[in-house]
Amino acid sequence: MASDDDGDDGLFAPREVERLTTLSRMTIWRLRRRGRFPPPVHPSPGRVAYRRRDVRAWFHDLD
Repeated sequence: MASDDDGDDGLFAPREVERLTTLSRMTIWRLRRRGRFPPPVHPSPGRVAYRRRDVRAWFHDLD
């Protein structure tokens, strides 16, 4: 996963998560259903995002 300077307090858009993890939207959905991927947050009506810190923690836990 590429590192950036935004810190861990921000949010990733779903497409950004797909790009960073190289997982499809359906695979992420399946992993979420099984409790093996962080749940999304809804920062505003109609918007879905993932906490950067949650996605990074998930990525590092793969090892």
